[in-house]
Amino acid sequence: MQVFDEKELDKDAKQLVDELNVLVETDWNRFVKDIDLVWFSTGINKNRFPLEAEKIIKEVDLFYDLWKKPTIGITGTIGKTTLTRLLYELFKTDSCASYEEEVKRSCTHLRGCSYQRVALGGNIGVGLLDLIPHQPLYQKALLEFSSWQLEESRSFRSDIGIWMNLYSNHLDRHESMRQYFEAKSMFLRHQKKSDIALLGASVIEGENNNLFIKQRSLWKSDIIILFDRTVTKSEKDFLNRYSCSYVSVENREIVLHQLEAERQNICSIDMFESYGFLDTWIFAVTALFFSQINISMIRKEDFEQAYHRCKQVEGQHRLELSAEKNGLFFYNDSKSTVSYTTKAAVKQLEKKHEKVILIIGGLNKGVDRSDLLRFIQQEPSIKSALRFGPGSIDLEPLVYFDTLEPLFQEAIRQAAPGDAILFSPAGSSFDLYKNYKKRGDHFVQLVQAL
Repeated sequence: MQVFDEKELDKDAKQLVDELNVLVETDWNRFVKDIDLVWFSTGINKNRFPLEAEKIIKEVDLFYDLWKKPTIGITGTIGKTTLTRLLYELFKTDSCASYEEEVKRSCTHLRGCSYQRVALGGNIGVGLLDLIPHQPLYQKALLEFSSWQLEESRSFRSDIGIWMNLYSNHLDRHESMRQYFEAKSMFLRHQKKSDIALLGASVIEGENNNLFIKQRSLWKSDIIILFDRTVTKSEKDFLNRYSCSYVSVENREIVLHQLEAERQNICSIDMFESYGFLDTWIFAVTALFFSQINISMIRKEDFEQAYHRCKQVEGQHRLELSAEKNGLFFYNDSKSTVSYTTKAAVKQLEKKHEKVILIIGGLNKGVDRSDLLRFIQQEPSIKSALRFGPGSIDLEPLVYFDTLEPLFQEAIRQAAPGDAILFSPAGSSFDLYKNYKKRGDHFVQLVQAL
């Protein structure tokens, strides 16, 4: 086996490659000259290393060849980790537990009951190929995918594929929204007619609309667009034109409208409206519905408990109230790495607070953040916005600080009792921090030191 790496190997890495009898090459052209197949580590930008597509091995394709159980695959620009974990917790819910003893004894955990043995893998949980030896233990696999994993896949498909949303992101990797769209949509090209694809409304809206239209004829599965509201007549006409079913919210009910079929009520949003984001719940219960789960068996407290278990694992650094001190409310939303999530956080907080002081920064990942600047200028709930770190150069003319500490002190100086101080960077952390968790921890430390 040969491995390519541009950087000099450290002592531990050298010892490992010697033990495995691996040859290490640092010249790409020399490396690929006599190589039949190449496996790119997911974080590597393959665009920097020219290679014929047929020589690239994709982890997702190898997994698909070896995994013989049903799969639910989840991707999207934001929220995919939370949805994956939430679904995992919902599948662990024993929804027959509240019924009479006779029902519990006869429940097979296969028909209607939410309880299923589900493998968690991909971007979270266990690595895809590490799941294969344990396949007999599970009924299905619940998998989260990034665009980097899906791009140029030649065979991978999910029985239920979920594409939550699409916003400008990772354009330093994909170079254009067209390439980003094509990478995210790759699983759709391989789905069968009997498969289900759940797509968020943003995938067909705005600039994504033309990309969707160009790709639609390549997809064979049942395409279902999910809305967190009622659907307009023009939207219905568009969906009919491109043979898409849809899910909408009508009179507080989540309703499925499939082509040439009667509408079906999935469940009421009253079951979980108080917890998290509504669109995440709509994806979750729709996925349960198509997994043949009897959602009417799941109690309101089951949804609540699944949500809180999810938050314990995945909820850190996502719009958390870190503390209330001296009449000020400090929110840690360090997980926000795109403009959309920062704007959504502001909108969420303005329901509770008259004014918000916004802290932003980080690398833009090749994305134009001028829309965020316009939002800041026009949003009446934002008292001020402050930026920090070298990666925020595109966010001029906002007041700039080299690091978070002096900015934090200025935010406190500007704040009045009742205000929210929101740390929602709208960029990746790598200009100053190892990851968004370290960045969020630093903010929380500053709050706790007050």
